[in-house]
Amino acid sequence: MNAEQLLKQIKTNRDLIVRNNEHAYEHLQMLKNDYAHLVNEEVTLSIELNKTLAELHFKSNYSGAIENSLAVVDKFRDSGFNSLLARHLKTIGHCFAHIGEFNLAEQNLKEALCIITPDEPNYNSVRAEILHTLAMNEDIKDEGSEKAIAHLTEAIDLLSDKAHEVMKANCLMGLGNIYNSANKAEEALKHYLVAAETFEHHYLLRNMASVYSNIGNCYTLLKKFDEAERYLEKSLELRMKFGSPDDISISYFNLAIVHKDKNDLEKSGEFLAKSKVILEQIGNKPFLKQINEMIDDIDRMKALASA
Repeated sequence: MNAEQLLKQIKTNRDLIVRNNEHAYEHLQMLKNDYAHLVNEEVTLSIELNKTLAELHFKSNYSGAIENSLAVVDKFRDSGFNSLLARHLKTIGHCFAHIGEFNLAEQNLKEALCIITPDEPNYNSVRAEILHTLAMNEDIKDEGSEKAIAHLTEAIDLLSDKAHEVMKANCLMGLGNIYNSANKAEEALKHYLVAAETFEHHYLLRNMASVYSNIGNCYTLLKKFDEAERYLEKSLELRMKFGSPDDISISYFNLAIVHKDKNDLEKSGEFLAKSKVILEQIGNKPFLKQINEMIDDIDRMKALASA
């Protein structure tokens, strides 16, 4: 094997990591150990990106992912492999957003946008990934943000060919999330159902789990509780097999909302408790704050019901 062939293997490994394939981490270790003699700057940047993504996808270890990619960016800041550097910065931004460090997230994401230029390989897809993460950061910070919608619209415009249909579906799901946050369930549902078709066509189980979760949320808002539970349970089933801890906590939270709206407060509280345990372990502060607020709300409702 030569360095070019090794890079192809690393790309295959990255796809396995994103799909949460159980053998991906072992495969990554093999590539690092068995082909150390082929390591060059591009190989190092690529392998370390996979290591960061493994920390994120398998463990929801935001601090570990940030630490790994920050060290890589500091070491290779003057590298000519700007697409890889941009993806490290994008992932750093993604992690900072999830722990509530929105300014640091934006700082790294904007730096990623600055270093990726149209002459870079995969410019459209890398820029679209960064814009998608910027939109997510904006929406967590300010639900229904017009900036978030603008970022996703630009990303979708960059993803016009069939090779990018999965990434486009992710951006459509992002738009759905913004409308969902703004309680525009019917508009959100339109975007989710289109995205679901693409994910199902490619049999992307992690993406399917995410979109089923979001579809379930829409049906909850529309008071169609049987449909909501059906999609949310399908999502949880997939996430228990292939999801990250963060993903599983989201599924528990969404099922808690359905049971709260059905006035099954005990069941809602059980799901919230499961979600809270995970979030405390991984340090997702914005989501943990939301969980604690809902637990307090459930307790107030129970007190009123027993008064």
